[in-house]
Amino acid sequence: MDIFLGLVYVFLYIFSVNSKNTPRDIIQEITAITHMERGKLSVIRQGPHGPYYNLQRRENGRNVSEYIPAGQVEEARANTEAFAHFETLVENLVEVISAQSREERKAGDKKRHPPQIFPSLKRLKTKT
Repeated sequence: MDIFLGLVYVFLYIFSVNSKNTPRDIIQEITAITHMERGKLSVIRQGPHGPYYNLQRRENGRNVSEYIPAGQVEEARANTEAFAHFETLVENLVEVISAQSREERKAGDKKRHPPQIFPSLKRLKTKT
């Protein structure tokens, strides 16, 4: 099950990074995320019945560490992976909107002021 979830996450991550989504597509994907948690899930030590885990995160400028029982490890892992995916989607949204804004700004600038490639040549022509 862990391998399957990992492969699904990798596929979704690669798809979201490499695709040319519209802002609406990205926002729809963001709103589909129903559970997420900030933090990093780590093995704190090995016990007689398997590893012990904790989840570390920052809250109000302080480091918070929470013990995660064995029965909640997969859910905590899925939640932290969902948060990482959320961050990726938000970054993609910023990139897409920034690129659109830049293109619109440059298109509007070209309409108003044609670029002068060699302004010094224009001055030479007007003097003679």
